[in-house]
This record gives sequence, C-alpha cells and structure tokens, in this order.
Amino acid sequence: MSNNENTIIQLLHQLQKTESFEANEEAIAKEYFESNLEKHGLAIKVLSVLGGILGTLAFIGFLFIAGLYNSSTALVIAGVLFIVTAVFINKQSGKLVLDTATICIFLSGFFLAGYGLEEMKMGENTTALIFIFIALVTLAVMQRFMLSLVAMLIINGCFLFLIFNNNYDNLIHIYISLLATVFTCYLLNEAALITSNPIISALYKPMRTALMFSFITAVYFVGKKGWVHLSPSMLWLSALVSIGITLFLVTKKILPVFNITDKKTKTIVYIMTLAILLPTLFAPAVSGALMVLLLSFFVDYKTGIVTGILSLIYFVSQYYYDLNLTLLVKSGILFTSGLLLIFFYFITNKINTNANI
Repeated sequence: MSNNENTIIQLLHQLQKTESFEANEEAIAKEYFESNLEKHGLAIKVLSVLGGILGTLAFIGFLFIAGLYNSSTALVIAGVLFIVTAVFINKQSGKLVLDTATICIFLSGFFLAGYGLEEMKMGENTTALIFIFIALVTLAVMQRFMLSLVAMLIINGCFLFLIFNNNYDNLIHIYISLLATVFTCYLLNEAALITSNPIISALYKPMRTALMFSFITAVYFVGKKGWVHLSPSMLWLSALVSIGITLFLVTKKILPVFNITDKKTKTIVYIMTLAILLPTLFAPAVSGALMVLLLSFFVDYKTGIVTGILSLIYFVSQYYYDLNLTLLVKSGILFTSGLLLIFFYFITNKINTNANI
C-alpha cells in the first residue's frame, strides 16, 4: 500500500472518531489507486493515440498485402472481430501499455468494416450511422478512458461527415452551438454527473475530453477559410453561443467568486469583456477558444486550459492571416487587442488582490 493510501486511511480514522459517519476504507483506497492509474499526462495520452493510428496504418497495410481486401464479407467480419477483441482486451486490463495496441486493433476494425461495407455498396451515410451505433455500444459495454475517448471522437467524426457529405454545411453552426452548450453544462455540473450513475461517472473524463476536442475540431472547420462552403453572413451563428456562454461565466461565475458587487467595477469588467468578444463575432474559432479557456480555467481543467491556450494562439493567427486588410491595419488590430488583454489582466489581477485582502 502506498504512502498516499495510508494517509487517506489515517484521515478516515480521524474523521470517524470526531464525526458520526461510516466509510468503506478499502473501497475508497481502491478507488483512489485505480483513479491514479487513469491520471496520465496529456502527452502520454496523445502519444498513445498517435501510436495507435500509426500502428493501425502499418497493420492494415500488412492485411491488404495478404489479400484480405478480395472479399468484402471477410473485411466486415474481420472488422467486427477486431472491434470486439479490442473492447475485450481493454475491459480486462486498463494498463497504459495496452492502450496503443487496443487503439490500433479498434481503429483497424472500423477501417476494415468501413471498407467492406463500401465494397458492398452500403452507402456512405449508412456506414457512418453504423459506426455511430457500434461506438455507442462500445461505450455501453466498456468505460476505459482511452478507448472510450476514441469511440466518442469517432461519433463526432461521423456527425461531421454526415453534415459535409450531404452538403448541409451551414448545419455546422447548429452542431457547434450544441457542442458548446453540452460541454459547458457538462463541466459546470461535474459533481451531479459523477454521483448520478456508475457508467456516467466512469465516462465523465473521456466524455469531457472528447467534447472539448470535438468542439475545437468543429470550430476549426469554420475558422479555416475555404475549407467548407459557408455563408460569411452566417458565421455569427457559431460565435453567438460561445460569446453568450463567456458572458454568462463572467456574470454568474467569475464576478461572484471575486465577490465583486460594486457597480462601477462590474461595468468596467463588462465593457472590457464586450470589447474583447465583439470583434470575434465573425470569428467563431477565436470566440470558441476563449470560451474553452475561460471555462476550463474556472473548473481547473488543466487539459482544457492547455488546449484553449494553444487553440487561441492558432485561431487568432489564422484569423489575422485571412483578413483582407493591409499589413498596417492588421498590425493596428493586433496592437489594440493586445492592449485590451493587458488592461483586462491588470483589472482582474487588481480585483483578485482586493478579494484576498
């Protein structure tokens, strides 16, 4: 038993002596130990996924060299067997060393099944719906972090495929709004979700990560000029929800935390917030990254903070690059935005200092 587990048990003993409550010490220690197994760094998780993708490509190449592609039925059967095998292995053992192998087998199964269904002339939309169904079944059967995360990302990828493949590009605005709303509700109701149901509790962390990356991916398609056919006059639809959520966080969450009641201070904060958000009305990717950063900062979601910062840097750079303005005007916009952010930092820092006095 580790020192941390011993410390937890000692604290439970002390609490039981001073307070009238009972606790299952062994279950709590076991839960703590298992949760620590899941707490790997973001870099390790990303490397596991990338390793799984590279392994998948190599393995699929071997299978095609072996001539498996000659039978569409064999492809579908092999794909289903691969998916079942990956779920079984991952369910039996949650060790990180097996994550790359199970991700490789899992993704290979989807690729082989998809290729086989395509050869059967099943139709791209039908194949995408089948993939969504298989991923949902996977989540119901197994709730390990990495494979659950991959399954959720597959679901998001299929939804995006259905939108763009059927030339309903402008539906991406509704999809982004839904993702932003669900992601916000998910993070702000962590305690209620974790205690509501064992399956929901087990899926909370992968779902949180999947929602964040799905949202960032969706706004990337909108923010990358020329990738999809969107009406420029409708871009504000995607930004509106992100801006609204950011204002909600500032009003209902940030100001109460700092105990700000003075109307003058509130007015300054609102003006500064609007001054930063309004220019992003036609830059949904920028407002989306700001929302992810602020929301993750409020709930202390470190992966979200890092992702939000990196996304914000990239989307601001991309927006700056795509502007059809002169270099002088672009420089003026960046300079003004920088001054606003610095001023906003000093205001919040002063508020934080006064709140701690």
